[in-house]
Amino acid sequence: MKNKTYDICIIGAGPAGLASLSAVREPYSLDSLNAVQENRAIDSLNLHRSLEVCVIDVHDTWLYSWQKNFEALDIKFLRSPALAHPNLFDQNALLAYAMANDRTDELLESGCIDVMRNKLLAMGQSQTSLWKLPSTKLFVDFCRDLAGSLPHDYIQGKVTEVSGIAKNSSASPNSSIQLVVDGGEHIVSAKAIILATGPNGNSIVPSGLKSLPQDSGQLLSWTNLGQIRPESNRILVVGGGLTAVQVALKLVKLGKKC
Repeated sequence: MKNKTYDICIIGAGPAGLASLSAVREPYSLDSLNAVQENRAIDSLNLHRSLEVCVIDVHDTWLYSWQKNFEALDIKFLRSPALAHPNLFDQNALLAYAMANDRTDELLESGCIDVMRNKLLAMGQSQTSLWKLPSTKLFVDFCRDLAGSLPHDYIQGKVTEVSGIAKNSSASPNSSIQLVVDGGEHIVSAKAIILATGPNGNSIVPSGLKSLPQDSGQLLSWTNLGQIRPESNRILVVGGGLTAVQVALKLVKLGKKC
């Protein structure tokens, strides 16, 4: 059993967890700061030298689930531009990483520049490369490089028990929340917890489909596309969000009709 106390514990090692780590660790900004950013940078500068921070995730590396999902849906490029990334203070960070590593060929023209050039310039967005779409591999590598530059302890495991959460606002600011990881393999105490786990729980299944046997191969979550039966040629995708679109595109590539 390993026991340790931290100032902040972040649960989740995806982009949200990394953005949270950046928020509490980054000591400066390379951007032209507005008043809000200045205050955040000053607060971070005062805190970053002394804070003890840990990150807990069930996987052994940053963005593991994201990388697997990219591969499952055959997503080659992000849907968001190069300025959208977990480095809280420097919007140029991903672009700079691509340039420093000779990987600018992994930035895909998004097409929005020709349509919105005047509006973007009016917003101060003169660096049009920030609106290119990074490859998923570039994004994952950038995020892991960023994580490596931000001091923290990484604990692989699942939080199985939480205690010490105050039920009212009168609790002492020095009180700690205790997390049990993997049934006692680690005991982590922290003054603050940041949940960055994303959506959890079972898929929402329409009532009319709940009667289908779970092992029939007729009803699958998008994470189990590899289990589609070869003879299934016409497939219904339930959902109208971006993930549903990516699933439909993946199925078309597999020769299915949606």
